[in-house]
Amino acid sequence: MTNCRLYICKVPIDNIPDEPTAFAIIESCLKKSRPVRIAFVNAHAINTAAKNREYLNVLRKTDINFADGLGVWIASALIYGKGLTNLNGTDFGLSLLKWAAGKKYSVFFLGAEMGIAEKAKNLLGYQIASLNVAGCFHGYFDKRKCEKIIKDINDSGADILFVCLGVPDQELWIDQNLEHLNVKIAMGLGAFFDFHSGKIKRAPVWMRKIRMEWLFRLLSEPVRLYKRYLVGNPLFIFRVLKYKFSPHR
Repeated sequence: MTNCRLYICKVPIDNIPDEPTAFAIIESCLKKSRPVRIAFVNAHAINTAAKNREYLNVLRKTDINFADGLGVWIASALIYGKGLTNLNGTDFGLSLLKWAAGKKYSVFFLGAEMGIAEKAKNLLGYQIASLNVAGCFHGYFDKRKCEKIIKDINDSGADILFVCLGVPDQELWIDQNLEHLNVKIAMGLGAFFDFHSGKIKRAPVWMRKIRMEWLFRLLSEPVRLYKRYLVGNPLFIFRVLKYKFSPHR
């Protein structure tokens, strides 16, 4: 889909220099005759892919994998000598909604706890003029019985589908159901609705600027996230160094 794909621990990530380039790619996707899959790949995603072969295979056939977060930047710098541009889902998703509103594209929100996607829709509607969220559905449904949800998404006429079920469930769900969806683009965005509904507080801007939002999240939710960051981050660096010096990569 893009000119250059780099591999970090066997996971392909697209080398996209900035947001305008990303929007140009997305606009070209919206003109295609088939639906396009987009994923945001961070250190946690790569750690998960190392243990989950099905998830790794999905990421390897996803149309666009954006580099998300400090961990991927460090990994690409270690392996290739240059850090990839951070296009994290929480910030880029918001920019994408603003861009979509200006272009008159509609979006469907799928995921999070009951009422959270609707709250995010309402709050984002105040921030973004002409935002068209064509529909919402929570993420607590039987993943084996999706006919009603798929019908709601298709009936909404949405161009873009935000799926916020967490890694790896959101990418697996998109992979399993994409052929039945009429959307142009489907993308997994993790905790996007939680952040933009106010359910989870974001780090101060200064922490985001120095790429330390992960530390704020850890301090905010230590019980839930300690394993992801305190265990996962060192393990991720170990995997990256092992991959860098592997003769078979």
